[in-house]
Amino acid sequence: MKLTKANLQTIKTDFAASGKADKIYFDEDLPGFGIRLRAGSKKMVWVCRYEYAGIQRKLTLGSEALLRPDEARERARKAMAAKTWLGVDPQVMAAAERQKARFTLRHIANQYLQRRETQLRPKTLRDAKRYLLKSFRSLHHMPVHTITRRDIAAVLNDLAVKTPVSAARARAILSALFSWARGEGYLEGDNPVEGTNNPAPTVKRDRVLSDAELAAVWNACGNDTYGKIVKILILTGARREEVGGMLWGELADRDGKRDGKWRVPGSRTKNHEDHELTLPPLAWSIIDNTSCREFKGHVFGNGSRGYANWSLAKTALDQRCKIAEPWRLHDLRRTVATRMADIGIQPHIIEAVLNHVSGHKAGVAGVYNRSAYTRDVKHALDIWADHVASIVSGEERKIMQFPPRAG
Repeated sequence: MKLTKANLQTIKTDFAASGKADKIYFDEDLPGFGIRLRAGSKKMVWVCRYEYAGIQRKLTLGSEALLRPDEARERARKAMAAKTWLGVDPQVMAAAERQKARFTLRHIANQYLQRRETQLRPKTLRDAKRYLLKSFRSLHHMPVHTITRRDIAAVLNDLAVKTPVSAARARAILSALFSWARGEGYLEGDNPVEGTNNPAPTVKRDRVLSDAELAAVWNACGNDTYGKIVKILILTGARREEVGGMLWGELADRDGKRDGKWRVPGSRTKNHEDHELTLPPLAWSIIDNTSCREFKGHVFGNGSRGYANWSLAKTALDQRCKIAEPWRLHDLRRTVATRMADIGIQPHIIEAVLNHVSGHKAGVAGVYNRSAYTRDVKHALDIWADHVASIVSGEERKIMQFPPRAG
């Protein structure tokens, strides 16, 4: 008979009267497709019987309570088509699908975060955990190979209503996860994040503060923690997280005879490379004016990760210095690089100051040239500190030359 919803009750009655412990009723339209009943069980199960490599096999398609006859018939049709046209054993194919279904977004996200725990900077790792485990929670139950561009776009749109910048950051982190999952073999197709609209496209910044603006920022900085951090950012061109998270243990070799150094470990730098700067006296005068608390390892801030009050303190500083064109703390890093070049410091020395591995240290040059230009970096920072002091005070800058290199 043809297996339809209308005649399932007839099948149940016939099976009860047959006295058999186990029986399969096959469909007259699709050979091999049937429904199986067993004595003592109220559940009827759709099955597909076929021959593969000369052996009779049976594939369970699902319970009658969960699948309508037409849905079960379609599954059977696809299984037989895979065997006939692709030469694939439907049982093996079904087992592979069940295995793939285990790799949900939550499962893969946990693996990704565990693998990246020692590779990402602390702030980046915290962001990744927040976005992957919270922002995309609605997709956690889905196997990664079933997640579509539309699924991701729907979540990003909801996030962008509140904070487009955070939504863009979440998008970037999810894209990194899918790229990693593809490399691990969890995802065979394309990265579904690619092609989704960026809620807040990145705008390339080129803001460089003039000497007058730099002086205005410096003079508006008070003697509070944030003011000290901003001044050190101006003097070193470092990143805000590097200065805000500065540890007393990173400051060394200052005994009155040798120049003091600030050694930033690779775990706190963006490129994961250790970075050492011989700080100029002007920077040391700021640090020396900061009390060292025995119970805290950080130079600045009270939190476990150093300084954290960035937004409120920046707003207060803007109100004091009153610069017409908006600027960000990271613009100070670009300003230091640009103004150093303006006063004659060579590009490869500037890159060493900023701990960059691009430009002169990119590619083959970076592989073979491992010099940190320690002496030249020290002198560059001294020249730059002298320039900053002159524009802050309005005095004429004295000329300092690079010392000749030995040999």
